[in-house]
Amino acid sequence: MHARLVNQKLTGSEFTSPDELLAWLGGMQAQDYTSCKWALGLRTPGITDKQVEQSIAERKIVRSWLMRGTLHLAAAIDIRWMLDLLAPRLIKAGAGRHRHLELDEKTFSKSHKILNHALLNKRELSRNELSQILEKNGIRTTGQRMPHILQRAALEKLICFGVRKNKEFTFVLMDEFVPLSNPKSTDEALAELAKRYFSSRSPATLEDFVWWSGLKMTDVRAGLEAVQSEFQQQTINGKTYFFNEQRVAKTRLKQASFLLPAFDEYIIAYRDRSALLDPSYSPSVISKNGIFYPVMVEHGLVIGTWKRILKENRVIIELKPFSRINQTTKHEFVALSEEFATFTGKVASIKFI
Repeated sequence: MHARLVNQKLTGSEFTSPDELLAWLGGMQAQDYTSCKWALGLRTPGITDKQVEQSIAERKIVRSWLMRGTLHLAAAIDIRWMLDLLAPRLIKAGAGRHRHLELDEKTFSKSHKILNHALLNKRELSRNELSQILEKNGIRTTGQRMPHILQRAALEKLICFGVRKNKEFTFVLMDEFVPLSNPKSTDEALAELAKRYFSSRSPATLEDFVWWSGLKMTDVRAGLEAVQSEFQQQTINGKTYFFNEQRVAKTRLKQASFLLPAFDEYIIAYRDRSALLDPSYSPSVISKNGIFYPVMVEHGLVIGTWKRILKENRVIIELKPFSRINQTTKHEFVALSEEFATFTGKVASIKFI
């Protein structure tokens, strides 16, 4: 767990901006946007919630559908080659759902033309605004049709998320929002994604990488083989882990306690979480429908959950350890809670439950 904490930059991070961190990680789950911002804050010492928002406004980081077809934040310089690699498989996997929603290729093509026209000349429109425009042009957006229309347009690099207005994300044309970058061949992209994953999340297995990326085993194996000279491997209890021994050896843990947000990469980036999460506590951390709750981590292990309630000028933080913790550990989590409040620009109200 020491190695993962170090490689995920939860301790000893040298990064000073969200785009640098995301380039190292390859991407960060951003389904829960507020939580994702704190995940960036934990790994980029000194930045604030507003600075993360500013990085999006400055077009340095981008939110879109990437690994596993879920929303992620990625460095703007990486978003295009990552979509080139990941999107074809995601589009193919979604075909059955699209048929159920009566979304055929003709409908997608018409929708894309309407979206392109609506957003041209750097216009920034919300989901509701785009939905109204599509409806006026004969495209039904009821139920789950609208999110799938938007996702498909994003996977084809037509649109991406823009800045937020009145706490609501807008959508923009990717070509107008994200600078062009050099494309990568499929082999180059597989190798690069493998390098990012095993550099930033090791020790990890090929099965972990398959889970995180959403790619096939044959693809992830090919990607790792291309960069395997940079990693060592060790088999423990029948599972082969890949890691960079020198990188971990250079860094010491600077802290033992962590207050991680929902869907944090420390938890979600691995198929097998048994080394950091006691299976008996798993239902308290991961819901039946795949929601990953915020967690308290001590010496690499999940020891509890926590909850934040945002008010106008303050944030209520409720800490719920799975078992009794000593006063020293309590003080550590109080300090971490205050750091979170500072990140949000609010005053903390902290209680253990």
